[in-house]
Amino acid sequence: MELREIIKNRRSIRKYVDKPIDEKMIKEILYYGSLAPSGKNRQPWRFVVIQEDKKLKEKIADIMIEKAEERIKKGKTAGSIKETAKIMKQAPVFVAVFNSWKQEKQNSNLQSIGACIENICLTATDLGVGSLWICDIDCAFQEVEKLLGKEEESLVAGVALGYSLENPEARPRLEIEEITQWR
Repeated sequence: MELREIIKNRRSIRKYVDKPIDEKMIKEILYYGSLAPSGKNRQPWRFVVIQEDKKLKEKIADIMIEKAEERIKKGKTAGSIKETAKIMKQAPVFVAVFNSWKQEKQNSNLQSIGACIENICLTATDLGVGSLWICDIDCAFQEVEKLLGKEEESLVAGVALGYSLENPEARPRLEIEEITQWR
């Protein structure tokens, strides 16, 4: 597929087939993610891939559900946290993406890691693997960092990977004229 077609066809997948992804394919997806541009070539992204240890993946999702319930008890909104946690449990692979520089060079590193995650999602699409960029994990950053033994780094986001059980339509986008100023 041509790059522009891959970009147009990428979707956030929320339902997965119960089928493992070959480790070689996961490595390829992460390799292309790691080719993203990064400020001063710091390459701040670090990955923890959870595929075999389903209990660990479920523990992370359960922590998110607990955090959502805590928010609700305090009268706050939990948004989509619980639904995202259920998706994580179903997905065959969960990739936790960390910033190896912790809080140093935060803005630049977060932009770099965002580019890396986008490359991961686009490569997955190209290889016939569904993906979901997970930001809802931000409710449990510290707990997940500790659980994964990564307190020296900071968790940025996660990515669920798996063979898609759905084929969602493209969601509406704003027209270029609505989001662009020319001067």
